[in-house]
Amino acid sequence: MLIWDFNSRILQLGRFELRWYGVLFALMLMGAYHLWRWQITRSGRSEAVAETFLTAGVIAVIGGSRLGHVLFYEPQKYLADPLEILFVWRGGLASHGATIGLFIAMVWFSRKHAFPLIDVMDRISFSACCGVIMVRLGNFANSEIVGRVTDAVSAPFAVKFVRCEQDRGLVRVAGDFAEVPWRHPAQLYEAAIGITVIAVLYAVDRRFGERRPRGLLAAIFLTLYFGGRVVTEFFKEFEGLKASESTFTMGQYLSAPLALAGLFMFAWVAVNAVRKGRSA
Repeated sequence: MLIWDFNSRILQLGRFELRWYGVLFALMLMGAYHLWRWQITRSGRSEAVAETFLTAGVIAVIGGSRLGHVLFYEPQKYLADPLEILFVWRGGLASHGATIGLFIAMVWFSRKHAFPLIDVMDRISFSACCGVIMVRLGNFANSEIVGRVTDAVSAPFAVKFVRCEQDRGLVRVAGDFAEVPWRHPAQLYEAAIGITVIAVLYAVDRRFGERRPRGLLAAIFLTLYFGGRVVTEFFKEFEGLKASESTFTMGQYLSAPLALAGLFMFAWVAVNAVRKGRSA
């Protein structure tokens, strides 16, 4: 159990603010690129080839995640004030939008360098896990995307997100946490999924190296991460949809098809492996 009253602002100079989310987002971009460069150079391509994806990848992540949030979670708000879409620093990013944006960037990269798309998807899986982990830690630092209300008995890892409840007007007196509800730390659940998936990817990569069946890493990422998202969404507050309107969250509706795509890729990898075995 934890009472989380963390100041997400590191420093403020006039109108400039440096927040932990921004630091973690920057570390995510650096870590993701390092993992991407490692995978691309190991394939026999140069670092220069890996670098060509950098600008497209950053635009895909930021632009895709922003538009994903606009379309999936708050379309009415942004239709009323379209210029608000440009104010990314005010918050509002969606991982499913980032996934779509990255896929478009991967298609472009694949065609530019005659690099099989399925191989590109494999090699970016490590970077995607890095993004999941760092962004969810940033969400936790910001006390945002909080979990559903629970109790300390049924959820021993429950957290009181003081800053979140202050923003909602529940906490009016500093230090008065009695009325702050215990919640699931859903951000940490998702970060844990990211850590688990990257550990599995690393184990498979160590076992097979460049001999691995193409599509296997992408299948692992899609199935485990988005399958895990379907589960963790049961512990998150509803966003984009109301609990009275739907049994499932928007995140579950968006994650389920991607998890199924991962299962389809597993089947595709298995069929190809059998065919190669017969022809050998």
